Amino acid sequence: MGAGTVFFICSCLAAVVGAVVWSIAWRAGFAEGRLTVPLRLVHALAEHEVTCRGRNPDQVVREMVRVLAL
Repeated sequence: MGAGTVFFICSCLAAVVGAVVWSIAWRAGFAEGRLTVPLRLVHALAEHEVTCRGRNPDQVVREMVRVLAL
């Protein structure tokens, strides 16, 4: 067994383990009720808060980071 073969096997094993860990973490996140929020919606909401409601942009950013867990 050559060094290239060992490297290939280790790389494949690392990819499989990484995929399994990612899959478990993804499912655990959804099980806790975490959902992804489209960035267009986040941007539109922030723009509305600043332009229509006249809020301070720094305050809007801090609030959105806290509420949306960005």
